[in-house]
Amino acid sequence: FGRLYHSLLEIQNYYNPLLRLAGVVVNNVTNTNQSKFWLQELLAQAASAELNVLEPFIPRRQLIADALEAQRGLDELGQDGREIAELYTSLLNTINTEA
Repeated sequence: FGRLYHSLLEIQNYYNPLLRLAGVVVNNVTNTNQSKFWLQELLAQAASAELNVLEPFIPRRQLIADALEAQRGLDELGQDGREIAELYTSLLNTINTEA
């Protein structure tokens, strides 16, 4: 997170002072202790940098990789795919309201 944020600041300083970050997208979230720890660290760093963390968080699902490999939309891969597609749609709506 730190390097990415530093790069954003450099771009703002040297190339585009009007560049704005709508927020941080969190993906590949699992229900493990390591993932929970990482998420808490990310939330703390984003808060200290005064950056929004956008929700919903996108879970890690093999279905996402399968859809990419098959070049198919998530909504074409059954109920689980439609549920993940709805998360992405919700996230895009959040980004549109933040922008």
